[in-house]
Amino acid sequence: MDRLWADGDGCISVQVLHECFVTATRKLARPLSADEAYELLQDLSAWRVHTPNAADVLAAVRIHRDNEVSLWDALIIRSASALGCETLRTQDLNDGQIIEGVAVQNPFRKS
Repeated sequence: MDRLWADGDGCISVQVLHECFVTATRKLARPLSADEAYELLQDLSAWRVHTPNAADVLAAVRIHRDNEVSLWDALIIRSASALGCETLRTQDLNDGQIIEGVAVQNPFRKS
């Protein structure tokens, strides 16, 4: 993450911004206030942001069908692919898997 900030290479989707807010304000042991989460999203919004359109949703359905991933995850993969990302960091997919040219990396994987 530090490298992404330093290099300005970070990418994020509107969908992930939404999930980040929900997680930060509801799912953490010590949730952030809405104002604190807003500031976090404001920082993350400095990255390249993908806003999916109808064609992206259709592409996500294809990804879902072809790769047996949830539609939610498929749309995240579609956004990463559309942004030209090489790596998608998530704990929700199989570490090392490559989908749509994007390599999945679990940031919590124990080496």
